[in-house]
Amino acid sequence: LHGHSAIQMATVLDNVGLPDVPILCIDPFTGDTNMWASYRQDKSVGGWVNIRDGRMTVFDQFMANVQFALTRTLTARHILPFHATSTVGARWLQQTGYTPDIVFLDSAHEEDETFMEISMYYKILLPGGILFGDDYGWEAVRRDVHRFVEQHNAVYGESAPVHFRVARAQAGASNV
Repeated sequence: LHGHSAIQMATVLDNVGLPDVPILCIDPFTGDTNMWASYRQDKSVGGWVNIRDGRMTVFDQFMANVQFALTRTLTARHILPFHATSTVGARWLQQTGYTPDIVFLDSAHEEDETFMEISMYYKILLPGGILFGDDYGWEAVRRDVHRFVEQHNAVYGESAPVHFRVARAQAGASNV
């Protein structure tokens, strides 16, 4: 939330001696449908949603969190925000010829949208690369992940199978 996944990945990169590996954070920073629909009624959402001048201040909080991490231990070369939707970001990566080794997908949690995002990013992923994400607990995300794996493996079968694995965080683990 608000950059914590990117900060955690950047911290791991620093810890393993890779201070120059970029993390391209493609996000429109506008919030998803759930945030807009429930921030007034649901205190768990409303507690971290701030709207100013008709827009969510998600990007402002993202940058504040990144700047704070930079004042502590984080190397400055990692986090590169890219203000775009996931579809625009995927198309830009494809058009410019970039093939990421790893893609962390934090989808909009909407049914069919997660499937579309997985499909787009899988196409540009370096062969043998890793596509992973969070929010598997959301019904729409879980359904779309399984749909992608089933459809991909039905078409490509043993010649290019997609392997799916759920890994739970260890007890007491934190992404902050």
